[in-house]
Amino acid sequence: MSQASKSADGVPAAPAPTGQNGSMLVLVVDDNAFSRRVIVQLLQQAGFKTLEASDGAQAIQILTRTPDIRLMTLDLEMPSMNGFQVLEALRSPAKAESLKAVGNDRVPIILVTGNDTYPNRKRGFELGAADFVRKDEVQDQLVLTARLILSPATAFAGMTVLVVEDTAVARQMMVSCVRQLGVDVVDVHDGADALDLLRRRPTSVDLVLTDMHMSKVNGDELCLRVRQELGLKELPVIVLSGTSEPDVKLQLFRIGATDFLEKPFIKEELIARLSVHLKRQQLDRNLRANLVRLKELDKLKDEFLAVCSHDLRSPLSGILGFTQLLLKDPEMSPAKQDMLHRIMNAGKYLLELINDILDLGRAQAQKESMEFLPLNPIVILRQCLGNFRPTADSKRIELSMTEQPSVARATVLGNHTALSRIYTNLISNAIKFTPEGGKVFLRVSMDGGGHTLSIECEDTGIGIPESMMSKLFSRYSKVSRQGTHGERGTGLGLIITRELIESHGGQLSVHSREGQGTTFTITLPLTGTDSPPVPDQPAHEPLARSLHILAAEDDAVNMKVLEFMLKKMNHECLIVPNGQEALKTFVALQEAERFDVIVMDIEMPVMDGRQTIVAMREHERSQGIKPVPAIAVTAHTGEKERREYLKIGFNAVVSKPFKSEELSLVLEQLLAP
Repeated sequence: MSQASKSADGVPAAPAPTGQNGSMLVLVVDDNAFSRRVIVQLLQQAGFKTLEASDGAQAIQILTRTPDIRLMTLDLEMPSMNGFQVLEALRSPAKAESLKAVGNDRVPIILVTGNDTYPNRKRGFELGAADFVRKDEVQDQLVLTARLILSPATAFAGMTVLVVEDTAVARQMMVSCVRQLGVDVVDVHDGADALDLLRRRPTSVDLVLTDMHMSKVNGDELCLRVRQELGLKELPVIVLSGTSEPDVKLQLFRIGATDFLEKPFIKEELIARLSVHLKRQQLDRNLRANLVRLKELDKLKDEFLAVCSHDLRSPLSGILGFTQLLLKDPEMSPAKQDMLHRIMNAGKYLLELINDILDLGRAQAQKESMEFLPLNPIVILRQCLGNFRPTADSKRIELSMTEQPSVARATVLGNHTALSRIYTNLISNAIKFTPEGGKVFLRVSMDGGGHTLSIECEDTGIGIPESMMSKLFSRYSKVSRQGTHGERGTGLGLIITRELIESHGGQLSVHSREGQGTTFTITLPLTGTDSPPVPDQPAHEPLARSLHILAAEDDAVNMKVLEFMLKKMNHECLIVPNGQEALKTFVALQEAERFDVIVMDIEMPVMDGRQTIVAMREHERSQGIKPVPAIAVTAHTGEKERREYLKIGFNAVVSKPFKSEELSLVLEQLLAP
């Protein structure tokens, strides 16, 4: 490759731009024509423009006359004026002004040398060199180094490295290496300054590169205080030290150093290690950002499920409520009753599907947010068993439970709502898949050491085909069959059941043979056997008197259903369309016409049920009035919401859609003498 042509005054003229780096002009300085030609060829092939100088004096002349030189490669070993002398000359005040006039006052300089020693590097950096390239590595390293200096890597753009070194020359060397990664660099001369910066801006630094021995706060003390005093456990700290003793390295790692490098360091090794730790920081940062985003999406999912729960349950409440009322009409013909039963069954299936989809969607969130308290699981089991007796009786199925005497005082760390759902799913399935005249047994026992409670639910039903057994608990394989009376299922109940049991630290197993029945076994860890004995569930007598009820419901259909239900129970009912009207009525009629019970929807316009009950309770307190029992009627079925309603002043919660028997039972429980 021939040398670039010269202008009339002897200064070489720049060739035409070529390649992607064509706008970048590089001055190549070397007294050896062959070496100079090799470098020029490498740079031009990489797309740079080049100028050439055969000695230091000519290089200075070109720099002070040719504008916009972006980089200079400078041979260190030249006769008459070596590389160091060129650097010294360029730093003189007179030359500095000339360089500034043509825009070359900050040209980075790469020293090319066959004698790459620490003293040479030290002196070169002191004089302002940007980097060093050994002559035997020119082919591999020169273009790469030039590109890193002129176009720093963008992979770590936006990241910041804190360089801590009390010696100015060494600090400049470290900063020069770090900047090649394209990061922002903050440099301080002592560990005390580094601590002060990190204390004020703990999230502004992505990596600390520190010397070991400094005048005030050493590198090891800096590392220790970063971890213990500032609590920055994840911030990478790389320590540079002139010693290679194993004990020193071990001590540094014990106090929290992320990495260790011996001085004098090899530039390429330092850059490689910095890259590794910065990439890890990027990954950690991205993971944290993704975690925040996932939590936001999870919150949106929960909000969506809450809206779905309300908007799907509310119309179902009207459909099932009116159907239930019509089925109780004695004058209804058998044909119409059959049609109504079909409507009721379809509505129940849709409700079950909604429940299962919503529960499955928030199963993981429930594991994290469920409140676990010491409780007796037998109480809940007996309640669930009682709830299913009418269903079992309708199919002439014998429903029974036996228990060891010792389980009466069993205690588990559990969640009432979750355990109720577990028992409900298993008993419901057993009845669904057992033909008329069959049997469903529940057996409750405790292991010999009193550590585990076992609950078996056995039926004499149709059993489970072997081909379905492996898919029973899979989220991705729906297993759903019709019951013996054509009952439909979603195929999701067992998945939810197992996840809820596992959240209690328990296990669910199944044994079944097709045509011979199925046994599901729950095992739950016990926390003790000191619960009070389980009393027999008292039977609630029907209310002997008519109640005066204030009800609030904004949906016209559900308002009518509620009115019909309460009138069927022989209660007097005043229904208003929102919480504001309920509060006005409650206050106005409190003295003249005291209400026995308040039944209130939660989601209403103008003033919702939450705001209304809080205002009512405040009014009662201010007037010294005994609180009126209040029932929250809601389409939100989450346990969190249920706890909230009870906390703000409601005495009971009924989920939409509900049967008149459920509402009647709650009224009896609240007003039982």
